Amino acid sequence: MSLQSAQLEVKLAIRDQIDAGITTQSNIPVNIDFDGTNTYTPGTTANCCNKSAYYSGTLVATTVSIDLSALVVSTGGGGSGFNHIRSILIVNMETTDGHNLTVGGAGSNPLYEFFSASTGKSVIMANGRWLAEKPLGTIGFLTDTTHKILLLDSGANTVQYEMFVMGD
Repeated sequence: MSLQSAQLEVKLAIRDQIDAGITTQSNIPVNIDFDGTNTYTPGTTANCCNKSAYYSGTLVATTVSIDLSALVVSTGGGGSGFNHIRSILIVNMETTDGHNLTVGGAGSNPLYEFFSASTGKSVIMANGRWLAEKPLGTIGFLTDTTHKILLLDSGANTVQYEMFVMGD
């Protein structure tokens, strides 16, 4: 199986109505439309990827280290591992407020290019999503012997998650 194309789409639409009696411009609501779509084609240059992977799991008050250089890929001829990451989308599937998932943090050989430092981290709130993407440039986030581990931590809670990765 080979990757034909991939599309990552993020949309936001907010609609508001002007209430009767609004007289000043500073009180007029604004309608917002945002459509951020990146389309990837096969290859290893900008806006390209050859492999994709889906990974899911449940963390029970624990941490997991995911080796992206060894992750089994679902397209791109099978096999395992990414040399470069174009995008990572992680979805916290929990519906209980406070059951958050932390991405990143100190660990062995962390992939941290989307953070400001190797100890950087981000929290995905319950029922939330986290996206890191590098569609441009000749390569995505480099995964090598010292930049390959993605750390996920559920804290003291049970957290179910899904992860989608695209790269080469």
